[in-house]
Amino acid sequence: MSKNRKESRPMADNTTTKERLKEITDSIETGINELFESDKYMQYLRTMSRFHSYSLNNTLLISMQKPDATLVAGFNKWRDQFSRHVKKGERSIKIIAPTPFKMKKEQEKIDPVTHAPMLDEHGKVQTEEVEIKIPMFKVVSVFDLSQTEGEPLPALAADLTGDVNQYKIFMEALKRSSLVPITFEPMGAGQDGYFSSREQRIALRDGMSEVQTVAAAIHEIAHSKLHNYEIEKLSAKVDENAPTPVPKDRRTEEVEAESIAFAVCTYYGIKTDENSFGYIASWSKGKELPELRSSLELINKTASALIGDIDKHFGEIAKEQGLEQSPEHLAYQVNELFFAIQTTEDGYDYSIYDKSYNLLDGGVYDDPTISIHEAIDSIVEDDSISGISALSDRQNATLIDYEELTTKADQVWQESMRTTEKPCLSKDSDHIEVPGHIGTWYVIDTTNIDGKDYFLLEHEEYGDETSNVIINAQSELIIDGVWNGFSDLEDHFDSLDIIPSATKHPLPEPPSEEHSYPLPDPVVSIVDRNSYGYLNDEMLPLSQERAAELFEQDLTVYMLFEDDTEAMAFDREDIDNHSGLFGIEKNDWTALQDYEELKGDGRLSPEILEQLFIKSPKDAFAIYQLKRGEEYRDYHFEGLKYLQNAGLEVAHENYDFIYTASLSNYNGDINNTLNKLYEQFNINHPTGFTGHSLSVSDIIVLKIDNVVSSHYVDSFGFQELPQFLELTPLVTDHFLFGEKIDTTRGSFSLTSMTKEQMEAAGYGFHHSSDDGKYHSMGNGTRAFAIRNEDNPL
Repeated sequence: MSKNRKESRPMADNTTTKERLKEITDSIETGINELFESDKYMQYLRTMSRFHSYSLNNTLLISMQKPDATLVAGFNKWRDQFSRHVKKGERSIKIIAPTPFKMKKEQEKIDPVTHAPMLDEHGKVQTEEVEIKIPMFKVVSVFDLSQTEGEPLPALAADLTGDVNQYKIFMEALKRSSLVPITFEPMGAGQDGYFSSREQRIALRDGMSEVQTVAAAIHEIAHSKLHNYEIEKLSAKVDENAPTPVPKDRRTEEVEAESIAFAVCTYYGIKTDENSFGYIASWSKGKELPELRSSLELINKTASALIGDIDKHFGEIAKEQGLEQSPEHLAYQVNELFFAIQTTEDGYDYSIYDKSYNLLDGGVYDDPTISIHEAIDSIVEDDSISGISALSDRQNATLIDYEELTTKADQVWQESMRTTEKPCLSKDSDHIEVPGHIGTWYVIDTTNIDGKDYFLLEHEEYGDETSNVIINAQSELIIDGVWNGFSDLEDHFDSLDIIPSATKHPLPEPPSEEHSYPLPDPVVSIVDRNSYGYLNDEMLPLSQERAAELFEQDLTVYMLFEDDTEAMAFDREDIDNHSGLFGIEKNDWTALQDYEELKGDGRLSPEILEQLFIKSPKDAFAIYQLKRGEEYRDYHFEGLKYLQNAGLEVAHENYDFIYTASLSNYNGDINNTLNKLYEQFNINHPTGFTGHSLSVSDIIVLKIDNVVSSHYVDSFGFQELPQFLELTPLVTDHFLFGEKIDTTRGSFSLTSMTKEQMEAAGYGFHHSSDDGKYHSMGNGTRAFAIRNEDNPL
């Protein structure tokens, strides 16, 4: 466990909190030096615009690890506050978080009036015990929104669209945010504006476009805030302790002002000239790290403050003028109901869903002359569904993402439309197709739970080389990734929503533990912790031995005291010298359990499924869809000709392997087959398909008579992509079973990869085990064990 967790970190393996913190701060210094060498600087500014309230250190860390990040939070926060879950296999982003260290200290008691030490009746200084917090920091893991899935998030404010009304409001907000007046005057074509320190004003060139004007205004406001040397001189005359102002060189002033303008414009969705930082490398050359850091901190702080001022004034002005945005669609959550509305040519179309996204009510409101908010008020007033009335004042409703809500509701509706009954199974059934899996399966065992039959299946081609599955009598997939037969049902009863009464394979009684998860140390219980004198239920108890073990795995461990206080263990010596109990925070422990569950759920990875699809002797098809993330935004739902004209390439690494199944009843017409698949994956999604309905930019791959062809879903029809499916070799470490195979020449980790896959990854045959069941394959530096597929035993 410890080894896997450490290998998953982007930083090097360390064993103490202090070393990890030093490592990440060292990486920040390296990142600052590298930041000015290429287009990384603009990418940093984009990241900073999205995280403008973050510290320089954390902004840099996010930019270095995931530059397209938009919103980050910890594993538990995504789950508990947003009802979203981190996707399997996602790599966390490491940032720095405060972890204040609590301790009790004896100090003099101070009179609140005189501020002098208080004396007792004997004239001695009185003392009191106080709890103080010592600021400490540690490395924590967060994940970006794109790395999660689940409930829709509350909608964010819209970008500046550029229409005249918004432009006028935005310019007025800029004027109110500026320290000096802003005026317009004629200037030469090579000058957009200037800040006059002597006259204390900003002048902008008259007649520029809206985008040019906004960008120039922000640029000059930055100058007025950072390089207003006349004001600094006046302050120095008034205050003897004020430092004498030292003007910066012109290039530094321009870097700071242009950086702030770029970041602020990016925050508001205003596209500016991206070629304005060509001189950044020459400017930074020769500058020491403290000087570079100082400029970055100043840029970060000034941009963040300016964004806050603009947001504040923009809202005030819009309210003053009685302006209200009228979006094309809106969605709200009201208690356990969802409400969606969109504009149509004749008015508005609305839908009301329950908490499971089932449609309860809906209709049209034929009055295009009223606003969308007025339409909501009228609909709510007329609707009889209990609970939706709370939407009338919007105070008890949460604004959510319209697209996510309607997509989920559509998926639920599609599922409800699948009424075709599948044939029932028996203990002798074979050639069974399982949704989301290549090939066919046969029954190897059955059981009955509360009158319902369940079937344990093994793959007809790969046998025990891959995990089993459990289905019901209607061939519906119940459990995937089964390695322990029907005993795995115990871990899945919650998701099955059944209570076992009598089974063919009796299950053990559930433990009478007050927690729904295993405690981190079986040696010490919650009762032991409470008896010891520590009562905080957010802390789970540990013995000294278990505390040392978890500490070595880079988990945060606390020393518990009998007075119901705790202190963080920073070194192994802290643990060795403490004679009482230890603890780990409940959130940290449950996050570790969730991580282990995500890491080892036994499901076949998309890489393995893709390989099985390629190797399948039967006709089959696969669906690929673009990955999520800002870097793929320009590819989504675009025709092939548009991508080619834009210089964009349709590449395999930009796509996720979403779904595969066998292809039946092929009639020799590829185009007809593609059209049928397109229709099926738009109006009748098969069970197990988790992608969106097929659309432009998706790819359908066909395998017919052992010939693989890839087809781009274009604006009209399909376009074949001969070079799309050139697969790269698999990485062996990603497919380990977690067990060792002992041979006369050593012990080797067992991988689920085949001999052909290992050879494609550069491994060759080394030797066989004595019983012939396993081969050892190596590449000169590493070796792994694989099952001998030709062994008849």
